[in-house]
Amino acid sequence: MFRPVILLPPGLLKTLSDQEWSSILLHEFGHLKRRDPLWNVWMSLLGCLHWFNPLVWWAAKCMREDRELACDALVLARAESSLRQSYGATLLKLASSQPGPLVQPAAMVGILENGGPLKMRLRALQVRPSFWLNTILGVVIVCVLSACALTARRAAGSSTPIQAVSLNHHTDYPQAADAPDALQTFRDDPGMWSQIPKGQQTILGVPFNITGLIRLAGLSPQRDEWYFRPEVKDIAVNNTFERLYLLHATYYYADSGKVIAVARLHYADGSTTDLPIKYGDHSMNYWRMRYELRSNPADSDSRIAWTGDGSMLAEYGNSLRLCVSSFINPHPGLMVRRIDLISTWQDPSEVVVGMAVGGRELPPEWRETPPIQIPTQQWS
Repeated sequence: MFRPVILLPPGLLKTLSDQEWSSILLHEFGHLKRRDPLWNVWMSLLGCLHWFNPLVWWAAKCMREDRELACDALVLARAESSLRQSYGATLLKLASSQPGPLVQPAAMVGILENGGPLKMRLRALQVRPSFWLNTILGVVIVCVLSACALTARRAAGSSTPIQAVSLNHHTDYPQAADAPDALQTFRDDPGMWSQIPKGQQTILGVPFNITGLIRLAGLSPQRDEWYFRPEVKDIAVNNTFERLYLLHATYYYADSGKVIAVARLHYADGSTTDLPIKYGDHSMNYWRMRYELRSNPADSDSRIAWTGDGSMLAEYGNSLRLCVSSFINPHPGLMVRRIDLISTWQDPSEVVVGMAVGGRELPPEWRETPPIQIPTQQWS
């Protein structure tokens, strides 16, 4: 590849004329001029990587045939018809001089290329090739294929639309005021449900169907006699996806990075995967207190997506918020039948407001929307 040499069979040195050797050497110099050894190595590496793909081997075969035709054309670009006949006779003489199938290393290029499409090459000697027409046609084909490949890649990233997951029949609030233990189980201090958007909502490009609150048990809410559920099971999905989106927050605080809940994915083959939900990385307290060290999630795929009026909590920090977090499904090719939300019994109570699933690419709005800045207030 870096110091190419031309190998000559010793048995032909005395059987070929000077004119025949001139044609052969011009052909080999054509390979060097076109950098065919370099392209040959590249195609060999591609074949190693895609050994399982028959289209790659077919493309390599076509490339070998085309480069022989191209070198023939270089030799005969300005040749008379008599030289064309002599060149064709040389090719036939070389082909007939071989005792058997030609075996050559993959990194080498030769005038016959394992026998090559000799009949096609001899026919091509009868007419002068149109370099401009072939070049223009080749450029057009490459551009069309490239455009198709880019379009296909773009479609692959967004082919799985983001879909809202219904949380109906799984929320514990709002409920009837006369329900058992309504004051303890269904209370919503300090008015979380009263402010957040409801119904069909699109937040940072993610669709959510907000019909209520799923509130998992936590130690601090339990000490205050807020008896939430330890787990919510069998949220129906019945879909394949690469990302799980949660619109969520918490009641109370925890140390940053502590796992406060898990989303358990149940696959169609019976296996499960737990996606940890961490305080400070994904979910944060619904109302921000003044002594909080940071006001945005640490995880790069989590963001504060909604803020509300916290005037009733002025003594705490005077700001309300919800986070949107995106979690990668480690087995996107398996259908997820259902999802469980399970508390790990830490201090805070994880509150899920909406859920959605989608493809690998985050929606454009996720990157294009500026982060919500919550003013930092000093604690005194």
